[in-house]
Amino acid sequence: KFGETPFLTGEQAAEHFQVFPNPSNGQFVVLAQGLNVPLTFTVTDLAGKVVHTQGNVQGERYEVQLGDQAAGMYLLQVEGKNVRYTKRVVVQ
Repeated sequence: KFGETPFLTGEQAAEHFQVFPNPSNGQFVVLAQGLNVPLTFTVTDLAGKVVHTQGNVQGERYEVQLGDQAAGMYLLQVEGKNVRYTKRVVVQ
């Protein structure tokens, strides 16, 4: 429909997100810029097990705390109306 925001994935979605520091000690900051929609953050290990989730997040800054997780690689997934973003994050 005319005037609807297109669904953003991949590189288009990546333009709206910054994740830092990466790698980290388990604490990551996610900046979600220019979206103005509630977001759901989910972190899974590489086996697909959900280790962190938070829904209905408002605002442009969100802190992810994974300090209680083992060192390794995880997938951060951010979803909201018309946007889906996935980023690999590393806990040292």
